[in-house]
Amino acid sequence: MARQLHAHLNPASLPDRAALQQALDGLKLGLKIDGPWSPDGPAGYLPFTVMGEDAGVYLGLEHDQPPPQALAPESRALTARLGLRWGGDAREQLTAVAVAAALAASFGAVVVDPDTATLRPADALLRQARTLRDENF
Repeated sequence: MARQLHAHLNPASLPDRAALQQALDGLKLGLKIDGPWSPDGPAGYLPFTVMGEDAGVYLGLEHDQPPPQALAPESRALTARLGLRWGGDAREQLTAVAVAAALAASFGAVVVDPDTATLRPADALLRQARTLRDENF
């Protein structure tokens, strides 16, 4: 069963590969981007290395997506939605949660669990990523 998160960002805040890697490095989770990525590139699987092991996440960017109703009116500029999907593997979940945490902490993303319509703040995502790392590595 696929799992997913949506990161809503201002299109001007979308990071390139180097900026995203720098934000991930700041989280100190041992996560490295292993493939090319650009916010303007096609949707698809992006490979990562997490704690020396292969992992990855499916990233799909959609522009001109209205933010969820649950967000405050000042969030109307968040019209870029980056979908992060993963399967049942803990490494993939750690990757997706860490990327979402980096986007929220460093690029102003508002992360939403679309299945429950709940907001996921950066600190909660980082705690979850650390727990996944500690339980699985």
